[in-house]
Amino acid sequence: MHFESSLTTGKKATASSGGGTAQAPEKAEFAADGWVDETKFWGAIPAPQWWKVDLEKEYSVDRIQVVPFFDGMRYYQYTVEVSTDDKTWTPVADASKNTTVGTEKGYMHRFAPTKARYIRGERAEEQRQPRDAPGGSAGVGGPEVKGRPSRSSGRMDNKKEKAAMKTNRVLWSLMAACLVAILAGTLTWGQGVASSAPASVPAGMVLIKAGTNTGTDPDTGAYSLKVNAFYIDRHETTKALWDEVYAWAIKNGYQFDNAGSGKAADHPVVTLNWFDCVKWCNARSEKEGRPVCYRVGGKAVYRTGQNYVEGLTCDMTVTGYRLPTVTEWEYAARGGLKDKRFPWGDTIDHDKANYMGYPSGLPYDKGYAGYDKRYFTDEASLCTAPVGSFPANGYGLYDMAGNAWEWCWPLSLNTPLRGGSGFYSADYCRIVGQFGLYGNVTGSSFGFRCVVTSDK
Repeated sequence: MHFESSLTTGKKATASSGGGTAQAPEKAEFAADGWVDETKFWGAIPAPQWWKVDLEKEYSVDRIQVVPFFDGMRYYQYTVEVSTDDKTWTPVADASKNTTVGTEKGYMHRFAPTKARYIRGERAEEQRQPRDAPGGSAGVGGPEVKGRPSRSSGRMDNKKEKAAMKTNRVLWSLMAACLVAILAGTLTWGQGVASSAPASVPAGMVLIKAGTNTGTDPDTGAYSLKVNAFYIDRHETTKALWDEVYAWAIKNGYQFDNAGSGKAADHPVVTLNWFDCVKWCNARSEKEGRPVCYRVGGKAVYRTGQNYVEGLTCDMTVTGYRLPTVTEWEYAARGGLKDKRFPWGDTIDHDKANYMGYPSGLPYDKGYAGYDKRYFTDEASLCTAPVGSFPANGYGLYDMAGNAWEWCWPLSLNTPLRGGSGFYSADYCRIVGQFGLYGNVTGSSFGFRCVVTSDK
C-alpha cells in the first residue's frame, strides 16, 4: 500500500502539511510501516501525539513491533490499539509506564490473534528521558528537534516556539522510524529494522522443532542429527508455485538459467540447476516481504549469474526462504523415526514412492521392476507424480523419497541432491541416498523444496 496516503495524525497536536514523501516499506506487501518525512513530522509544531494507519483491508494481527529512534539512552511510552471499523478500538500494547531504554529492534508486543484494519498509537502523557541522557532529566523523551529560526533574527527566539519545542521533543514510532505490524502468516519490516520470525506457520510449511535424532542407519551405521527449529515445505516446489514466483522475479531484476519444467501445475518443478533454485528462494522472499538469505559477498542480493568466485553466502539467521542444509533435510526426512532406511521404515514399494524398481538387486525393494507404470511415459519425458500422491512421513512431509531430486545447501564441487526420483532406483531413495554435482548442472528430475528459519 502507499504508506503516506494511509497515515493520519492529530488531536492534541496537528502535523503541518510540510512536503516530501514517506518511504514505503521495502518489499512489504502488508505493512503498517514506513519512515516518515522529516519536514512533515519532525518539524511539526507542536509534534503529533497520535497516529493512525489504515491497512486498507482486514488482517489477523498477533504481534506489533514499535521501533522508535534509537540512541541507546531514551525510553518510550505509548499505547497501541487496533480496530476493524475505525470506531471500536481494542488495546493490544500498553507501554505507558515503560522505563526500558529502547534498542535497535525497538519493542515487540505479542498478543492473541486480533482482527485489524486500522492500527493507531498514542504517546503517553508523561514520556521523559532518563536522567543520564543529554540535557538531564528535563524534557520529553526522544531526540531533540532542531529549532526553526525566526524570520526577524535568524535565531529561535520566539518564546512560544521555544516552549513548544521543549515540551514536544518526542520522536517515536511513525514520527521518526517505523511501526512494524507482523501479520499472521506474513512478515513485514521497515528499512533498517531487524526482522523476526513469522508469526505463524508459513503457507504450505510444517514446523520442525529443534531437536536431535541419534541412531544407527541399517546401511551406513551410526548417525547423529541436531537441528534448530525450522519450517519446511510440506511438498516439493510445484510447477504452479514456481511459475508464480518466476513471473514476479523476471520482472524484478532476476535472471535464471532455466525456466523450469513440469508435467502439470501440481507436479514438482524440475529441470533446474542449484543456482536457479537459490535465486528463486530469494525472489520468493522478496515477493512476500521477507528478508533474503542469499547474498553475494554478504552484501548484494543474489539475483543473477552463477556466483562461485564472488562468494555466495547464506544468512540462516533471517526468515527468508532458502534450501535446507543436508542435516535439516535428513532430519526432516526421518520424520521422527530412528534407525530406519526410508522415511516410513526399512522397505520400499510403489505404494510408498515414485521410483524405478530393482527388486532383484536390492533386497529391501519390494516393488516391481522398472519405472512406476502410472507416471512413466518414456525416458525422454518427465517421470513425476502429483505432489502428495504417496503417504506422508511422521512430520507430515510428502515425497521425501522418490519423485524428484531435491537440491540442498551447501554449494560445492559436489553440491548435494537428496531423496532420489522417479528415474532412480530405491538405493538412491534411501534417507542416506545422495547425489553430488556441480551446482550448474541441470537434470530432468532435479527439483527442490524450501525451508525457513524459525524462532520456536
